Amino acid sequence: MAAAPPGQLTGVQSLILPHSNVTVSRFCLGAGAFGTSITGDKADRLLAAYVEAGGTFFDTAHCYAFWVPNGLGASERDLAASLKRIGAWDAAVIGTKGGHPDCGPDYRRPADFLSESVLHSDIEDSLDRLQTSRLDLFYLHRDDGIVETRRGSVIGDGGDLATLLGHACFERRAIAGVCDLVERRHFIRQRARPQKRVLARCGHGRRG
Repeated sequence: MAAAPPGQLTGVQSLILPHSNVTVSRFCLGAGAFGTSITGDKADRLLAAYVEAGGTFFDTAHCYAFWVPNGLGASERDLAASLKRIGAWDAAVIGTKGGHPDCGPDYRRPADFLSESVLHSDIEDSLDRLQTSRLDLFYLHRDDGIVETRRGSVIGDGGDLATLLGHACFERRAIAGVCDLVERRHFIRQRARPQKRVLARCGHGRRG
């Protein structure tokens, strides 16, 4: 059940993500409840209706949904499984997030949650849960209040694991620092916009 081609959508309009050749629906479906309160046939019906209307863009995260018993990782796993069951996996563009601070006993995180080693661990977890070899879009989830060049190693090496990199919940000061870092490393920078943004095109091709 693949989405209609761009320009022929029956409901949801589409756009091309800035500085990329990736086309997504303007409406992004949040999958935070997948695998917990939305499962099985309910998930399949919801996704099928969204895809039928032209939806192709999905949002999840490494931490979803740790606040529910046995919910950590459930969103990524069930989203991917449901997309494959309804035949919409190949047309889907999935944005997931990593690099989230500590949230107590249900989601323990180190102080350097935006370090290269932690982010790469988050990416590997997400790849495993989504059962893919490459992420379409990977967001840095939360700002750590520090703008350091160490983030450059994550952006620089991320091209092997993700097609696009971006940030989610960052303060403007941190956004400016990360954008400057991207520009100095000769990646493509998007003009300033609030909240989630695509920062750089990291490689070519889609996930496997």
